[in-house]
Amino acid sequence: MIHNEQLAAYYLQLADLNIANGNISNAIICYKKVISIMPEYADAYNNLGTVYDHIEMFDDALMCYKKATELNTDYDQAFYNIGFLFQKIGNLDDAIFYYKKSIELNPNFIAAYNNLGQSYNYKENFDEAIKCYKKAISLKPDCAEVFLNMGNTLKQKLKFSKAIACYKKAIKIRPNYAEAYINLGNIYKEIGMIKESIDFYRQSLKINPSIYQAGNNILFAMMNEFYTEEEIYKESTQWWKHNSKDQPKTFKLKNTIEPFKKLKIGYVSPDFCRHSVSFFFLSLMSAHNKKDFEIFCYSNTKKTDEITEQIKSLSDHFKSIVGISDDSASNMIYEDKIDILVDLTGHSAGNRLLIFTQKPAPLQVTWLGYPGTTGIPLIDFRFTDNIADPKGDADKYHSEKLIRLPKTFLSYLPLKQFPEISTPPVLLSNSITFGSFNNIAKLNLKVIETWAEILKKVPNSKLIIKNKPLADKYAQNYFLKLFSKHQIDNSRINLLPGNPSIFEHMAMYNKIDICLDPFPYNGTTTTCEALWMGVPVITLRGNRHSARVGASLLTSIGLTDLIADSIPEYISKSIELSYNIGMLKNLRASIRNKMQSSPLCNSELFAKCVEVEYRKMWINFLIKH
Repeated sequence: MIHNEQLAAYYLQLADLNIANGNISNAIICYKKVISIMPEYADAYNNLGTVYDHIEMFDDALMCYKKATELNTDYDQAFYNIGFLFQKIGNLDDAIFYYKKSIELNPNFIAAYNNLGQSYNYKENFDEAIKCYKKAISLKPDCAEVFLNMGNTLKQKLKFSKAIACYKKAIKIRPNYAEAYINLGNIYKEIGMIKESIDFYRQSLKINPSIYQAGNNILFAMMNEFYTEEEIYKESTQWWKHNSKDQPKTFKLKNTIEPFKKLKIGYVSPDFCRHSVSFFFLSLMSAHNKKDFEIFCYSNTKKTDEITEQIKSLSDHFKSIVGISDDSASNMIYEDKIDILVDLTGHSAGNRLLIFTQKPAPLQVTWLGYPGTTGIPLIDFRFTDNIADPKGDADKYHSEKLIRLPKTFLSYLPLKQFPEISTPPVLLSNSITFGSFNNIAKLNLKVIETWAEILKKVPNSKLIIKNKPLADKYAQNYFLKLFSKHQIDNSRINLLPGNPSIFEHMAMYNKIDICLDPFPYNGTTTTCEALWMGVPVITLRGNRHSARVGASLLTSIGLTDLIADSIPEYISKSIELSYNIGMLKNLRASIRNKMQSSPLCNSELFAKCVEVEYRKMWINFLIKH
């Protein structure tokens, strides 16, 4: 006669065999059989939980893990698994609690220290994160993953030299560590060393040709240098070839087929929070016509805040896809019967472009978060305007059909509370202060050379560059050396880190007379902020979307005199304006009013334009199908 223990062991072995063969449903049946035979068997509950966790049945997984810990209160692995589940879905406080519990039971639990560090890092409790990583390293000095994660935390603490050392240590331990090469690339991109960053990204692709993140990062980095539209398009299509499936999932259309029905619009983004994207997305959301459009937001936002709550309140449906696979997210969107799915991220960080490669909605659009083509032929349209993407070559170098919105492809929603505008600072100091608060990755060698030329030709002028990475000495020294090569004394360059609050950040524009727009990757949010604070922005119109955003913004508010079409003209316009104090005073007093009465700040007009295009897309789709 077979004893219960023997029968349970048989089903456990059978479950393992089914998992190895990818037969998950049979594995679940086997584990349930074990539990029916031995209801007090904690391991069976834990193992069943890991299977549910793997197939993203998180509630069932959690129930199994908790049952395992009830049956065995010393079950450190089950407590760890609960923590890992919570970390995956973004519930960091609970993740920290359960990781700590697993460590109490097993003080040498390296993985728990590592993941506890990651959870603290996501909560921006960087000092506690580093303590955890150091403990893990003391237990296992050759753990490459821990060095990688400590490098990530040090990078967020703006300790770039130490972060680089951690990444290099991880590579020394594991020479083919593709993720470490990617993160090294991210560091060098942060401080404007774009070509070096791309080299590291390509090295990671040599190790793992299908790695998703590296291809995204190459494309985003290319925007900061003088690559042509054709070169960027080729890289985008190459990314698509690497990441498209031989047999993509096909969804059978089950949407209601009516031309004038209430359309379901789905927006996908990791940036439903205090992020530059939200200043423009909230403008659209605040004016959407809820009578004719039902709004779904699919959020990949790991750290939520008050802006997340604001977007939630403006949505008809707000769903988190954090920790959910692309397949599961695609199924969710399909079951919601979304008519038009809109990507707000492109190849920027945290994107979910692989959802769009499955085509879960009959129509797909990209807009806002990335200044170029996705390279994905399954995304049908991209929103832009006639200034940012004039008809011609722009159409040729996009996998999407370009939809040119009238007036502008953006609508800016300023803060509800903002600082008063000061008089131009030159009136107090008798010297011009130029400025840029853009991402310093945009400040390539040609930009530095051009700005140095302007400083040389405007005696006693100074330049303020403000961005978060400039809190790091490594980044500061890099930029000071670049300016010194052009005979600009360090005393004329003021490098500042970011401000703790958005109000303080906006107030810093009162210290600037003229903002200089980087090229070929223009500012967007920073340009709108400067203009809102009455500070004129000199921009250079280039030969691709990222290099024409400044021209689009200035055209929309009627300040085309600030647009240059060559570097010599960019320099001369900057110099001429610096000597025209009367014009500076006039612009300071009038730009905000110009913005308020312009299409750029007209949410209702912009929403109507977008909604007209949504309706046209849908009707044309029905005609063709």
